[in-house]
Amino acid sequence: MFVNTFRKNIEVDPLDPDQTVEKPEEVPTNARTAARVLLAGLSGQEASQIDFYSEEPSEEQVVEARQRARAATDLVTRKKPPKHNNPPAQPMLAFDQVLADLEMKLLQQYRLLQGTLTQIVMRDLLATLKFNLCMFINIYDTIYKVNMTRALTDTAEQGNLLK
Repeated sequence: MFVNTFRKNIEVDPLDPDQTVEKPEEVPTNARTAARVLLAGLSGQEASQIDFYSEEPSEEQVVEARQRARAATDLVTRKKPPKHNNPPAQPMLAFDQVLADLEMKLLQQYRLLQGTLTQIVMRDLLATLKFNLCMFINIYDTIYKVNMTRALTDTAEQGNLLK
């Protein structure tokens, strides 16, 4: 089946339970042999122990196989179990939902980081303003002291001149 599929370049959708690639009578012998060897390697059995049945499955078996395939598809494409009367979710819709969730989380992280950065900048701004105010007061205090020292010196010199 797989060998023939690759020969024909048929695109197989693993999420489509209704897709039929080949009918049992159309599958060549070498493809069956290759499939037996593959299954034997995966299961640890001898290739001769694996048998393919060429008879047509009953309608009940087909319905059950499709239900199982749909359930497996739903597990892959949905977070919640399927509800009755809902069409099966498309894989792209599930992927779009994952992208939307990721985008929302990234946006939340961006806003959180932006708020944190704003707080840091505000704290830094306040610290800078406090530092500048302290420096201004220190400079003003130094100028005041220099002026007072000059005034005291001038007063002392005038007092000495009057004597």
